[in-house]
Amino acid sequence: MNLKAIIVDDEKLAREVIKSYLADHPVIEIAAECSNGFEGIKKINELKPDLVFLDIQMPKINGFEMLELLDDPPSIIFSTAFDQYALKAFEVNAVDYLLKPFSKERFDEALSKAYIYLRDKSEQNRIIRNLISYCENKVDYLDKVVVKDGTEALAIPVEKIKWIEAHDDHVLIYSDEGKYLKQKTIDYFENHLNSEQFTSVDNSYLISNDEINTFKTGEKTRNSAKRSFDKNLKQLQESAKKKVELALRNERSYKQRLLTIMFTDIKDYSKKMNLNERTAIEMLEMHNEILNSAIENFNGNVIETIGDSFLASFDSAVNASECAVNIQRSFAEYNSGKSADEIIELRISLHLGDVIEFEDGLKGDVINVAARIQELATPGQIYISQSVYNTIKSKTHFLFQELGTYSVKNIREPVTLYRILS
Repeated sequence: MNLKAIIVDDEKLAREVIKSYLADHPVIEIAAECSNGFEGIKKINELKPDLVFLDIQMPKINGFEMLELLDDPPSIIFSTAFDQYALKAFEVNAVDYLLKPFSKERFDEALSKAYIYLRDKSEQNRIIRNLISYCENKVDYLDKVVVKDGTEALAIPVEKIKWIEAHDDHVLIYSDEGKYLKQKTIDYFENHLNSEQFTSVDNSYLISNDEINTFKTGEKTRNSAKRSFDKNLKQLQESAKKKVELALRNERSYKQRLLTIMFTDIKDYSKKMNLNERTAIEMLEMHNEILNSAIENFNGNVIETIGDSFLASFDSAVNASECAVNIQRSFAEYNSGKSADEIIELRISLHLGDVIEFEDGLKGDVINVAARIQELATPGQIYISQSVYNTIKSKTHFLFQELGTYSVKNIREPVTLYRILS
C-alpha cells in the first residue's frame, strides 16, 4: 500500500522531524511540504494526498480553518504545542494528534491509526466533521473569517466585514472587497463575533456597528441596505419556518432507553502494527469478524468501531455478559499455540444505564463510564460495573470477583467494579 502525504507546518524544524520519522515508512511518499494554510489548501486540492500532517497553530489561517475549506478532507494527523481545547476535541472524536515535542514511538502509533482510518474513508470524513463541529462549540471571538474565492482561499479581517446575511445554512458576508458565500449559520457568527462590534437584526443579519454609524449619516448606504433586506425577507421567513419544523422533528427524534454498553479494545495493537502491518491488519479483520458475529448472535448492536475498538449496546445485561464471555473464550481458543506477537488479547467492559437514542446514534454518560472501565480492565478479562453485577448475579451461572471502588477520569462519582470469572 503506497501512500501520498503532505506536511503542513509553519515551523521548518517540525517539518524536518516528521520527514526523519517517515524515513522508516517507505510506503509513504512525501508529495509536498507547506509552510502555511493557504499553500496547504492549494496543494491538498491539487495533489489529493492520502494523508496530511497538519499543524493547528499557524499564521494567516489555522488547521481547523483549513479543514473548513476542503471539500474532501484526506486522513489527518494533527499536531499542536499547547491547545488543550484541541486535545480534548481529538479525545472526544477519536482523531489522533501529536503533542509537540513528540517521540518517534508516539509518531509511529499515530501513523498506525491513520492506516486504519485509510481503510474506511467515510469513517474518517465523519470524524473530521464531528471534530470541526466540536471545535465550533468552543466560543472564542473571531479575528478573521476564512472564505473561498473561486479556487483561492481568502482571510477577511473581522473589521473589514460590513454585514452578514443569513441564507438557510449558509451566510453571505459583505466586505470591502466584495461578498462571499460561506457554509455557516447566522447563529454561529452571533456566538463568535463580539457583540461590541456587531449588532444582530431579526436573527437574520449581523451588522457592523461601524456600518450602522454609516447608515445614520449616509442615505445612499441606508437605501442600499434596505433593498437588500427587503429582497431577502421572504426567503429568510421561509428559512425560519424550515428551521422550526426541523427543530420539532429533532425534538421527536430521540428517546431514552436502558441499555448495557460494551466497550472493547486489543492490547498493544499499535505495537503489532509497528512490527508487521500486514499481519496486524489481517488479525484486525479476523477480530472484527468474531466480534460482529458474537454481538449479532446475542442480539446486540454495534454502535461504532474505531480502529481496534468496538462499542456495542444490548437490551439485556444477561445477553451482554454472555456475549462478552463467548468473545473471550473464542480468542482464548484462537491464541492457543501462538506466539506472543500473534495472540489477540481483548479488554472488555460492561456498564448498564440510561442512554439517549438519537437518529444518528447514542449519547450519555453510560458510554463514557463504559470506556473508562475498559481502560482499567486486564487483557483477557471482563470488567463490569455495579449496575451490571446487580442485574446478572442471580440470572447467570458466572462467578464474580469484586475489585473495589475506583475514581475514573471525567466521571463525578466513583465506580465499583467486578470481574467475571468465566
